[in-house]
Amino acid sequence: MPCLDSPSWHFFCPSASAMPPIMRSTSITRLSAVTLLCLLLKLTALAETPNVVLIVSDDLNGNMGAFGHPLVQTPQLDSLAAQSLRFERAYCQWPVCGPSRASFLTGLYPDQNGVKDLKTSVRDILPQVVTLPQYFKNHGYQSARVGKLYHMNNPNGIGQHGEDDAQSWDERFNPAGVDNSSEVRNEIKILNRNGSAWQSGGWTSTAARLSYLAAEGTTSDGVDKGDPLTHTDGMVATKAISLIDDYTQNAQPFFLAVGFFKPHTPFVAPKSFFDLYDPDDIVVPTVPADYFSTLPAAAVATLRERSYENGLDATLARQTIHAYYATISFMDAQVGRVLAALDDPNGDGDHSDSIRDNTIVVFLSDHGYHMGEHDKYQKTTLFEDATRAPLMISAPGMATAGQSTQSLAEFVDLYKTLAELAGLPEPENASGISLNPILNDATSELRDSALTQQDDNYTLRTERYRYTRWQGGAADNIELYDHDSDPQELTNLAHSDPTGHATLIAELDAALTQRIAEAQATTHINLFPGTVGSRAYGGIPHQIPGRIEAENYDEGGELTAYHDVSSRNNLSATDYRDDDVDIALCSDTGGGYNIGGFDGGEWLAYSVDVTAGVYDLHFRLASNNTGNLASIEAYLEGQLLGKVVAPATGGWQNWQTVTLPDVEVQPGGPGRKLVLRCSGSGEKFNLNWVEFALQSTRFDLWQTQFDNWVSASPAPNEDDDGDSSSNGIEYAFNSDPTSPQSAPLLELQVVTSPSAGQISFKRQKYDTSLSYTPKWSVNLNQWHTTGFSVESVTDLGTIEEVCYQKQSEIGHDQLFLKIEVSGL
Repeated sequence: MPCLDSPSWHFFCPSASAMPPIMRSTSITRLSAVTLLCLLLKLTALAETPNVVLIVSDDLNGNMGAFGHPLVQTPQLDSLAAQSLRFERAYCQWPVCGPSRASFLTGLYPDQNGVKDLKTSVRDILPQVVTLPQYFKNHGYQSARVGKLYHMNNPNGIGQHGEDDAQSWDERFNPAGVDNSSEVRNEIKILNRNGSAWQSGGWTSTAARLSYLAAEGTTSDGVDKGDPLTHTDGMVATKAISLIDDYTQNAQPFFLAVGFFKPHTPFVAPKSFFDLYDPDDIVVPTVPADYFSTLPAAAVATLRERSYENGLDATLARQTIHAYYATISFMDAQVGRVLAALDDPNGDGDHSDSIRDNTIVVFLSDHGYHMGEHDKYQKTTLFEDATRAPLMISAPGMATAGQSTQSLAEFVDLYKTLAELAGLPEPENASGISLNPILNDATSELRDSALTQQDDNYTLRTERYRYTRWQGGAADNIELYDHDSDPQELTNLAHSDPTGHATLIAELDAALTQRIAEAQATTHINLFPGTVGSRAYGGIPHQIPGRIEAENYDEGGELTAYHDVSSRNNLSATDYRDDDVDIALCSDTGGGYNIGGFDGGEWLAYSVDVTAGVYDLHFRLASNNTGNLASIEAYLEGQLLGKVVAPATGGWQNWQTVTLPDVEVQPGGPGRKLVLRCSGSGEKFNLNWVEFALQSTRFDLWQTQFDNWVSASPAPNEDDDGDSSSNGIEYAFNSDPTSPQSAPLLELQVVTSPSAGQISFKRQKYDTSLSYTPKWSVNLNQWHTTGFSVESVTDLGTIEEVCYQKQSEIGHDQLFLKIEVSGL
């Protein structure tokens, strides 16, 4: 059949029923029956499972020839772009190395995997997570890493595993080149602390300041500093080439991750790459004079994180940008060496052993990077420059090879995309979507927005707008940019014309809220599995609703009842509990104790008995720190309920209550685990207590407490236990809908007392949608509501027992009483 010769379709095509809805609505509906038949026939001709080469750069923005930069020379990446689909609008989920890499390597958003700093490894929070390379390894692939994939300190961690994940790989390699030697480090020129000049003297403890070196000459032991192959990234490429040759010798497919360390600071590269550029050709970005006054204070703080890097004079700025360009070109050359090995694995010049046509190649950076834009160098902002990063995907027979797409994509999408490209089952417990419909048709649009966060601040990028919400999103804490008229994001419309854009701001804010909720949604992975072994403090679980004193966390020790970054109690209250958690005497109302210095990544577990309902969570917090503070997150059975940002209260014992409203809580069973976790890279704070204040209950929440419920989705008008009382009536009167022996109070009572009759029942105290009405009759035909008096109301927590009394009617020897419930 002639369609077998077509190179357009080599992708795995599951049945329509197996495809995610977003895919079914795009690629399948656009295929004719003949085309789909050709696709399926081609699949039978594919004898080999594709290899995967994932190449990750560190701190690379869009400064590449393939992405339209007029100066930066990247001939190897440009060549890859000619064989790839180039994503012009791909966005990271956190503009810092560790959280971004953990996100796309787990297929989870940072709020789901809990990695929000440079200290946390993926299995610190998710011990059972299956990472992207591990997923391929579990499906028969050889899996190897060379260089930096998960976070590792760059450059101080070069040559070490860092926060790497051993379970992801069969093999892992950590080359360290001449650029990481103490001799070369001492030659690096580092920006001094007032941003006025370069200084030499080594790299250690410089906090990744702007720095550079055009390496040349030889070391004292004869190593050529100008030879690319002696540098770390050159050695990374050399090892990757060796592995490709080894893996080609057998029939087992491989997943090879190649992590380059450049162009991350220090900007060190052989001098030959510096010689590619004339600093006089470099244009230094500028900002309007009053620019910073138009931004929220929190946004300004990210731009001025390193004040000595702000306002660089033109010479220093050009030298910095020049060095950045040089390291990009150096990294590009090493990428080219790896790609060449796919065409000629054994390096003998004969391409008959090429595996290029059976290898999926992905190139991306972990996030974007500022080079003077917004008067900022480096990363950690929520602007386009830091959140947008290059992404290119090349797959055998791909119809869109050499094209670009404006379709929005997120790096979290990579996991499902690669799994589908390789013909593997759709991964469980992974967020994101497969981008394969876009690989088939570059005009396809799967997303209407891309989400990025930094700590508890979030930004939403749509096709036209960027909307950013800082610290909860008060009127002075939002940004709005129109990319049609302001691609550099220099005019904050939320400041210059908030009234004229009020409707748009409201729409984007609602969309952002929805995206945040999706990014925090249940992942079916317990973030704190060790807590199953913790024991309630004092032997009695805390009751919800109610207040929980923070110092009464469970017993069981480190990673079972708590996680603390330091050993022993470093504060004053060792007489109360003397383990690793920092506890202090508390001067808040009621005295007692509080948790002190709650720091990023630390958590406390509490055994709780929970009543289902909608709650307001009140946190009692204090901090003497200023600036951006960390958040406190609440988890129930490992799933996030929500979080709030800690306030700067002006003192460690100046207490404020911060509320997380409208949290739905399902009971599950006795002895559940509540975890309070300090999240993010902000400043630490003190915690006195958390209070769960019940606001309302509902049928759908109440029903979750009955594990043996017969119906898969019980409805109020059904009767699952066959006791002639509907599920809704069982709820209204708080009886067991799964047991006919637990039928609710009969709605109708016959009273024969000569003086008065009473009717008692239990009712849902917090469900304001329900209305309970007592009625009486002497003939069962006419019913009346007058004449009742309330004898008693007994508080039973979320339930209350009510007793009504009605005097008998003169001349009648019977009185019929009933309770009518409406609102079900």
